[in-house]
Amino acid sequence: MRYRCTECGYESAKWMGFCPACRHDGALEEREPSRARDRGPRAARAVPIPEVGMAAVTHRPVGMGEVDRVLGGGLVAGAAILLGGEPGVGKSTLLLQVAGAVARSGGRVVVASAEESAGQVAIRARRLGIAEPDVMLVADADVDAIVAAAEEAKPDLLVV
Repeated sequence: MRYRCTECGYESAKWMGFCPACRHDGALEEREPSRARDRGPRAARAVPIPEVGMAAVTHRPVGMGEVDRVLGGGLVAGAAILLGGEPGVGKSTLLLQVAGAVARSGGRVVVASAEESAGQVAIRARRLGIAEPDVMLVADADVDAIVAAAEEAKPDLLVV
């Protein structure tokens, strides 16, 4: 369940009698449930590995040797990749560089950030020399808003 302030837009996971951001009384209202929760449960089926079809898996090289090597030859359509590391080691910077490389090779990329504003991400992108119009930014903590932006942009790569 999510709640949003009708006065300032602040979002909270729990209801409070006032908005902690703007201090308006009774301003938090329940939001619509997430679309992901509306879909309901779906059945999954485990399949023995020998029965799994060997559809052609094509790797799309990023153009950054080390990244392509770690990914086994590049990005694969539909793959989810988790990049982890200590704060400040350069994960966001590396992913912006990957976004720029994909855009330079003709791909469209949406970069979503919940921690930094679009302006902060754009400053880093400019510093890195990333100015491709096919690298688009969305700064929002709402997963549904990010999914909607990605559905509209139809990117080849979504970085969250």
